[in-house]
Amino acid sequence: MKNVMGLLVLSLVAATASAAVHPGYTFQCWQFDTELIEPDFQTKWNPFGDPAADIVDVSGQGVAWNSGGYWEGQGFQVVIDVPNRPEAGPYKEVKIVMVFQGELGDTSIVDPSGAPFTLTSRDIEEQASSGWYVLRDAWRIEPNPLSETITITLLGDTFQNAAIDSICIETVCIPEPATLAILGLGAVLLIRTRKSVLH
Repeated sequence: MKNVMGLLVLSLVAATASAAVHPGYTFQCWQFDTELIEPDFQTKWNPFGDPAADIVDVSGQGVAWNSGGYWEGQGFQVVIDVPNRPEAGPYKEVKIVMVFQGELGDTSIVDPSGAPFTLTSRDIEEQASSGWYVLRDAWRIEPNPLSETITITLLGDTFQNAAIDSICIETVCIPEPATLAILGLGAVLLIRTRKSVLH
């Protein structure tokens, strides 16, 4: 048995307070508790529209939802579209926190024209020798676009599949110089333990 270290949850109260400070702020999270690939609407804050996600097989061997509350496969991409504030601004920051297993492949964020965001920081930490990792990414683009597409590739190996347990995305369109720490606007890190076996 393996412990699946889960997920970041932002309270709706904190999200609302953050939005009041930053009108261009959004937060969306996918927990994958069911095979429906939709965000957690109890914690989602995005006044600009509904974010959408998809899990795309890239290995030719298929990808499947596991009843332990995660998606797994030999190789797949997580593709997420996030609508944001349409008004022009100097820049946008995107923060990603993801709980996953396997090898992290290509990761990109592009705006609707295909212009790429720049990765400004990355941290990957294993959770208690469990084989599950927490990715913390920070990205930036100038000026801010009205939406972005995030693509993350996860790869398995001969011994086990890649898997995604959860992902949270925070975005902010900055109208003036400011900084935003990863989920630093009242976020609460919730580690949830699941018992499961990866095949």
